[in-house]
Parts: sequence; structure tokens; C-alpha cells
Amino acid sequence: MISGGPSPATVWAVGDAGHLGERERPVARLIAFWHVPRYSAGTRHGDDPAVDPLWQAVQGKVALVVNGHEHNMQRMKPRDGIVELIAGAGGHGARYPLAEDDARPAFADDDHDGALRMRLSRGQAKLDFVATGGQVLDSSVVRCREE
Repeated sequence: MISGGPSPATVWAVGDAGHLGERERPVARLIAFWHVPRYSAGTRHGDDPAVDPLWQAVQGKVALVVNGHEHNMQRMKPRDGIVELIAGAGGHGARYPLAEDDARPAFADDDHDGALRMRLSRGQAKLDFVATGGQVLDSSVVRCREE
């Protein structure tokens, strides 16, 4: 996935804001998205060190990383100042089981199909994992990282 030097995604994540004028530079960052989670309590795929260069690239720059890949829902406890969400329970076949003894998730569900609802506003994201029937399984708020 990421080998032999920085990938285009990693280069983009590190970013080069030098071409932007002072007024155009972002003052806070909130979210990074990519498919494969760096950390996961899932037993099918689990942690993936291949995406560590991308994780390292966004450290200190974002407050939230959103992934899929695992067919379950997870909100990991903050790690390196980042909350990682895994929103992969969209109904694509079987759900993937979670390790019941893994203490890293603040929330984890492998019993429901569902989706991640994100309500973004200035400085924060309000997050809900919602089952297909409409039941809110987990709610949280993540605030931006200030530069």
C-alpha cells in the first residue's frame, strides 16, 4: 500500500501551504479520510502498519481520522491526539467481528448495519453512529486542532 517512499497521499497530507498567502492558510484542521484504518479492534483486518506513514503525516494536524475497510463501527480512544473512526458497517455483506478484550475503542459495534452521521460546524464535528433502523448507537463531539 505505502512502500518505497512517500505516497502521493502522504505528500498531500503533509502539505505545502507555502504557496498560500497568509490570509488563505487554514488556522485549524479537523478531519482526514482514507480507507484502511491504522488502528482497529477488528479481528478480520486489525491494525495496519502499512498506513503508519499517513498516520504520522497527519499527527498534530488533525483531530479526527475517518476510515472504512472493517465492516463494523468503531470510535477509538484518542491516540497521538487523534480520534479514529471506522465506519464500515454500511451493509456490504457480513459484518466483521471485533476483539471483545480490546480496550482501545471508546465505542465498538459489530451487531448492526449502519452509518456515521457527521454534523460539521465551525470548530467541531458532532458524530453519531446510527443503525439502519435509526437508533443512535454512539454520539461524540470532536473539536478542531488549533495551529
